Amino acid sequence: ESALQAYAEAVNVKADFLPALVHQAWLLDKLERREEALPLWKKVLELAPDATDPSGKPVRERIR
Repeated sequence: ESALQAYAEAVNVKADFLPALVHQAWLLDKLERREEALPLWKKVLELAPDATDPSGKPVRERIR
């Protein structure tokens, strides 16, 4: 939860801060909170269509 709060705070400071968006979405996915992660993945994809998650998987594959 601390990490999620830190990522959310970083995004509140700078809404297009890709590292925080990616890591927050990735962590939410890992916690099986996919409904919360999906809007973040969509935002990442909008900002950087070629972005990857921390494991190297293209973000576009995370949008279901």
